[in-house]
Amino acid sequence: MKTTTNHAGSRISLALAIMVVLLLLPAQQVFAVSTSTFNAIITGGSGSDLLCLQVPGQAGTMKVKLDSSTSIGTRNLLPGQKIAITVYRGSDAYLHASAVTAVKTVENVTVNRTDTADVSGTIAEGTTSDLILLDVDNGQMRIKLDSDTDLSGVNALLVGSKVKITCGRGSDAYMHAIRITGSGRSSSASSAAGDTGIPANTIKVSGTVKKGGNAGTLYLGTNSGTMIIRLDSDTDISSGRIMTEGTGASAAVYRGSDAYLHAAALYNEDYTLSDVRGDASHIIPVSGTINSRTTPNTLYLDTTGGTMTIRFDSSSDLSKCGVLYSGRKVSVVCARGDDEYLHVLSVTTN
Repeated sequence: MKTTTNHAGSRISLALAIMVVLLLLPAQQVFAVSTSTFNAIITGGSGSDLLCLQVPGQAGTMKVKLDSSTSIGTRNLLPGQKIAITVYRGSDAYLHASAVTAVKTVENVTVNRTDTADVSGTIAEGTTSDLILLDVDNGQMRIKLDSDTDLSGVNALLVGSKVKITCGRGSDAYMHAIRITGSGRSSSASSAAGDTGIPANTIKVSGTVKKGGNAGTLYLGTNSGTMIIRLDSDTDISSGRIMTEGTGASAAVYRGSDAYLHAAALYNEDYTLSDVRGDASHIIPVSGTINSRTTPNTLYLDTTGGTMTIRFDSSSDLSKCGVLYSGRKVSVVCARGDDEYLHVLSVTTN
């Protein structure tokens, strides 16, 4: 009996020892991303990187970020669109969408797809997810948007973008959109200097440059919020190089294969350049950092001796400097003009 008791005691002692060791070992924590899927309705204020949502049964507006990992299964992001959305809490404490899809509704309308008409115009304010208000040359058309409307020719449907709509008459007497394609221009912005059109299959958005941009990213404040737009080697910056905060600018954007918005072209808005040129026979080379007060007309350059004011003119060579943003270090060749101002002859990035 003593042997049995000793063996039992040994087993208990061994178990206790193992438990103590396990308690003393560092805990290995596994964090799982918690997601939630629900239906919601898109409301006004939504943009390319942020959805404002009305969730049935809840008061107020829910804001959910869209990022490069978001799987977007619908191009219809107009107010009133019903969606199913899966969200999670990001490391920045914001709600992020991992997936967005449209909630299809049953429609009992027959559309004549044989006798069709093509109309072009601008999507107007008041447009909803199921009814497009289209400003055309001779007034405004009301065209219904169905769940089977072909949207493959547009990156996203947004108020202010110009589109071409192939439509047919429905059994409800409304014109219905059969297919929508982008016409490559938006009426929401005034024409930029040298802007004779924007690339096809893009949407032109306008606003004010926000702080934080760099050679690869533009933060553009619009009526719908701040858009984050990628700049890459394919971006045409010949008509829009000055991207300092507070500067009016436009971008022709499209959604890239990485799900980010990319700029096909940039435009500086509402400015003219002087024809006065600097005297190239008496050049002054300077280096410094671009001050945030810089505009498409005037370069403010922070140097070791203070801030210089140098005018851009129609002959300034900016072909070797890329996008000019606040804080960027540059080398400038300038000269005195007939107006007694210093004028930019050329700018290169350091």
